[in-house]
Amino acid sequence: MNIILLSGGSGKRLWPLSNDIRSKQFIKLFKRPDGSYESMIERVYRQIRTVDPEQKVSALIHQRMTEIAQGVATAYRCTAEVEFTDHCPCMVVDTPLAKNALTYMTELLGRGAMDMTPITGGKPGGGSEDFAFVSHEVPTVSMFISAGNAKEGYVYGQHHPKVRFDDSVLYEGSAAYTYMALRWLEEHK
Repeated sequence: MNIILLSGGSGKRLWPLSNDIRSKQFIKLFKRPDGSYESMIERVYRQIRTVDPEQKVSALIHQRMTEIAQGVATAYRCTAEVEFTDHCPCMVVDTPLAKNALTYMTELLGRGAMDMTPITGGKPGGGSEDFAFVSHEVPTVSMFISAGNAKEGYVYGQHHPKVRFDDSVLYEGSAAYTYMALRWLEEHK
């Protein structure tokens, strides 16, 4: 595994190609030696593999991350077991469950409530995240609840350091998750 850290901004310089959902690091902008295109992250990974084929840098990073985690655990009189995986799978969306979710959320919130087009520009967003591991084990659908809008100053995504949440809408999110669970259980006894 090669660990790659790339800085990102707020997605304004390459907008609409990049935005808060789709980072420029994953957009295929650079020409490869064979003429095809690669993303910034693919290019950095290829360059690392070229200059560090024995993965000495990765081994050192693994060692230091393990030492840090175990040191913090020891400070709290705990133990830490550190495990590295060499991948994070793509999210698997269960099509029947996604159709159920769309139906249920339309019933509860009205038509268009689950339209992500204004945020994603109609393109698929994301591709992998930690919840993707769960999606390979059980039927899964992912829903995002918007808590504010740009006109009110809520312009950053959930993992951005400047994110702000409008807590006054949390009851709607709770209602949405609860309604979906109850409707699904009702239909799948």
